[in-house]
Formats: sequence, structure tokens, C-alpha cells
Amino acid sequence: MLIDLFLILFLGAAVLVVLEKDLLRALIFLSMLSVFIVILSYLYKAPAVTVTVAVVNAAATSMIFLVIMNKIGLLNRGEKCD
Repeated sequence: MLIDLFLILFLGAAVLVVLEKDLLRALIFLSMLSVFIVILSYLYKAPAVTVTVAVVNAAATSMIFLVIMNKIGLLNRGEKCD
């Protein structure tokens, strides 16, 4: 039952990543997707996969996207992203 709930949340977050027009919100949904992957891998009793996915997806991927968005000018101070 709990796994089914997180699978539905995972699917919903994946759809939101694809459909979102604002890149910053899409990055937030992508981070949520990573959290759901970590929770699902933990529920499936795969601790090594859980730690690896947590480090790579939650930390490295999000930071890379933020740096790239900043470099191309999508993250302006105090302004909304287009």
C-alpha cells in the first residue's frame, strides 16, 4: 500500500516535470522525483542504491542545473524566470 502511494507520487512528479513551463519549478519537481526514487529504493530494501541515488540525484544534478540556469541568465536576482 505504501509502495503504491509512492509510485503514484513518483508518476505525478514525473508528469509535472515534463509539463511545467517554468524551468525553476521543473527543477523543484525533478528534485521531488529524486526524493521519491530514494524512498522507493529504500522501501525495496536496496540501501546501496538509496545512498547513491540520494547523492547523485538530489545533490549533484540539482546543483548542475542551478549553475547552468544561472550561467545562461535564467536566474536573475529578485526576478521571476520566464
